Formats: sequence, C-alpha cells, structure tokens
Amino acid sequence: MTISLCMIVKNEELVLRRCLASVKDLVDEIIIVDTGSTDKTKEIAKDFTDKIYDFEWVDDFAKARNFAFSKGTGDYLMWLDADDVIENEDREKFLNFKKNELVDDSISIYRMRYVWSFDSRGNVLGEIKRGRLFRRKDNPTWQGRIHEVIPFNNNQKILDIKIYHKKVVINDPDRDLRIYKKMIQDGVKLDARDSLMYGRCLSKKENFVEAAKQYESFLNEYKDTALKNNVYQAVCRLAEAYKKTGRLEESYKILDEYIKSGKETHSRIWYEMGDYFLKKKQYYTAIKMFEEACAKNRFNLDFDETGLYEIYYPNISIGICYYYLKNKEKALEYNEIAAKANTRKDIIDKNREIYLKM
Repeated sequence: MTISLCMIVKNEELVLRRCLASVKDLVDEIIIVDTGSTDKTKEIAKDFTDKIYDFEWVDDFAKARNFAFSKGTGDYLMWLDADDVIENEDREKFLNFKKNELVDDSISIYRMRYVWSFDSRGNVLGEIKRGRLFRRKDNPTWQGRIHEVIPFNNNQKILDIKIYHKKVVINDPDRDLRIYKKMIQDGVKLDARDSLMYGRCLSKKENFVEAAKQYESFLNEYKDTALKNNVYQAVCRLAEAYKKTGRLEESYKILDEYIKSGKETHSRIWYEMGDYFLKKKQYYTAIKMFEEACAKNRFNLDFDETGLYEIYYPNISIGICYYYLKNKEKALEYNEIAAKANTRKDIIDKNREIYLKM
C-alpha cells in the first residue's frame, strides 16, 4: 500500500513543521498546495518535499483539495490540515496498519478518529470519525466550498488511529461566515449540510437571533429529508438559540414536539429540556430531565462520542439544581459524577469550592 499525503496550506509557519514531522515516515509522498502564503510556509514545506504547488484561492475548499488530490500518485490519498498531528502511539498504529494491510478492492475509504476540541487543560471535548484515506482509483472528489466532504460509500473501514487537531492561531476567524454569506449573495442554494453549518457558524459568533432563523429555515426545508443526525442537531441547537435569546417557551415547544414525534431521543435533547426547567427554577423537574439524558438507552455515539451530554453536562447541572435546593451532599455527589467525563475540570473545581462553602 502506498499513500500520498495531499495538503492545502496558507500561512501555516507556526504549525506545519510539527504536522509534517509527525507523518513524514508514514506516507510515501507529500503534496503541498499553497493557496497564497506570505510567511515561511513554503520554505518549511521544502524541508519535507519538493512537490509544492501554487493554487489561487477562490473561497472554495473543495476546488483546492481536488487540485491537491490530482497530484497524488499513491494507492490511497490522505489529507491533513496543517494544525493536525499524529502522536507517537498512533504513529506506531499507523505504521503497523500500513505494513500489514493489503490493498483491498473492498475498501474505498479508511476512517480515523479525529480529536478536534479540547478544554483549557487539554482534556478532550470533541471527537468524530472522519475519512482520511481514499482509494485513488475511485477518483475521490471533494464537494462543498466550505466544510468540504467526500461522500461516503459502504466500502469503508474504521481504524483505531487518532489524529489530533491542535490549533495554535486562527488565521481568518471570519472565513467560514464570509464564504457562506457570499454563497447566499451569489444566489447559491444551501443544501441541508451547508444550511446546518451556516447556523453553527452564526452560533459560534454568538449571533443567536440569526442562528435561530437559520435553524428554523433548515427544519422547514429539510426535516423530512436530511440525515437524522443533522435534524437532531438542528433541534438541539435551535432550542439553545431560543434560550440564549430569552425565548424559553419556544425552546420547550421545539424540544417537546421532537420528543413526542417518536424519533430517537438521545442525550442532548433531554439535557436541553432539563436546562429549560433549570432556567424556569423548576429544579425537581429539571433533575428528572437530566437523569433521562444520563440514561444509557438515550445515548448514541453518533451524536456524542465524548459523553458530554450523557455524563458531564447533565450531572453538573443536577449538582447545580441541588445547590439551589440547598442540598450540599447531593450537589457535591453529582459534581463528582460529572468529573468522570474527564473534561472541563476548571468548572468542576470551581463548583466544588462553592458547594463546600454551603
């Protein structure tokens, strides 16, 4: 099996060397496509490869990645972002995989674990599985100007190899929002995925009024045709946006309608419902909702791989409920259960300190 690493980069001098050093002996060739760097990115890349190409940036990630893929010659094409890194343990796993895995006509895509979000102490907040190796003879083609993807097929295999996304600086924090707004201005109709992603961009910028409108638009148009995961996310995020803008009753309504629809109700739905009752100061009802979020039958790895909404958020919220109910022992008990999620320990520590003073 031969592997071509195909990357697109721009002004990545702070992280590119770290990335390429972690993967240089795992792949057979490295393709670097530069989309307009003004720093030392290309100089750093030259220490690892002579296959460096320029590509004019046109606010379209799929075009840039497809150009990079067109330069690869290996059996499989791999992609990384410049701020991704493979740690030693997973490098060994990768080498073993490459050594022992034969090129298999039944496998088009290899997916790997992508650890993409961390708290201030380095604890993992977010992890998903993403396609990383694509068989070249299948002509894998990226789609989407932003949050680009290669559509999956059934011929895939999941590898227990982690890639860590360790961002140092955000070069263009308004990029995603700018591209989506330009797409809309150009009359491009957003498909279900982009419609949801645009709402997420608005939420990240804390523009919850516009985010709510976008999630409403998504649900009005795509709730019967979009992936159930996307519909689930839109309902949860719309409920959150409603609460952020003081529209508590509308938050309750959208959650209640989803639950009564008979669809699968995973952890975050119940967490958001509990949060509604917490904000209404109906603490015992809130606790019941948070307990539903913790119930194993509500949990699904497709929606919450790190257990934030099965363990951390609901239990820390139960602790808060008991604090307001002046039950010190229960507040501390559930705060410690939340700590088992091994994340956001700064908040755990802060709450513990407050509860001990009750």
